[in-house]
Amino acid sequence: MKLYKEVLENLNAGVLVVDQNLSIVFVNRWFKKALKMSPTDILDRSFIELFPETNDSRLHFAIADALVNHLSSLLSPSLNHRPFPLYKGQHKVEPIEQLIRILPIPFDETQICCMIEITDVSNMVKREKALSNLTKRFSNLALTDELTNIANRRQFNITLDKEIHLATRDKKPLSLIFLDIDFFKSYNDSLGHLAGDNCLITVVNTLLQRIRRGSDQISRYGGDEFCIILPDTNIQTAVDTAESLRAIIYALDMPHPKNEIASCVTITIGAACWDEFNNESASSFILRADSTLYRAKQSGRNSVLGHYNDTWITPSPIT
Repeated sequence: MKLYKEVLENLNAGVLVVDQNLSIVFVNRWFKKALKMSPTDILDRSFIELFPETNDSRLHFAIADALVNHLSSLLSPSLNHRPFPLYKGQHKVEPIEQLIRILPIPFDETQICCMIEITDVSNMVKREKALSNLTKRFSNLALTDELTNIANRRQFNITLDKEIHLATRDKKPLSLIFLDIDFFKSYNDSLGHLAGDNCLITVVNTLLQRIRRGSDQISRYGGDEFCIILPDTNIQTAVDTAESLRAIIYALDMPHPKNEIASCVTITIGAACWDEFNNESASSFILRADSTLYRAKQSGRNSVLGHYNDTWITPSPIT
């Protein structure tokens, strides 16, 4: 028996044993050190009195299961956040992440005790958090445009499919805006690619000031072409929103020496509203919005045009 006690005392894990009355009958050296308490402050104390925060917790129920039903339990740190107030070092600064095993221990034919084993899994939890953060970072990189830090084409496709599903289910309108910068290739050729990158970033940041609803999403579709998903938005509202976007970019008055229609950077915008009556596919919806943009460019650029139900939509008159 002395050998067993020595083994438990020197385990690199915490061991605490309670009897059927939940009185603490044994605690090993590791546990005492982590609790920052002396044996006299622990032994023969009521478990619930010493650890009142565990009352009616998963740990408390697991101990009862061991004593009454003779069942073992394993409490993971992800579902059971630090049941015991255990710390590393002397100043209680760094808490110990805990993996807890509950075991019924028959004492004799009539009595049973419960052994609570605590393993320090702090390093494992840190590694899991670091891995999770790394996974999220790579996931964000895969769905984010590196230059403008907005959604990329892949994220756009995912979001559009989701929004079409929601629009179908909720029977609400869904609009899509396509826009590009007028004569952007000429801008790049005359001012250089660094200036072109700065122009794209400025345009995006300006558009974001206007696109404020959490449900709206602006994405870089490719090159200087961007698209904006507008849930619960009818075609006239989408076209009027597009007109306000065109106006704020024009108001920036960014010099564009090769723009054939103005002396500054301008954008042309096409908008379409999803055709719920014909259960339009995402690819058809995208093609219709892009074709509307192309038609707007043919009509003179620095303009806005919408399409829905075989009808061309223009911005509402300014009152």
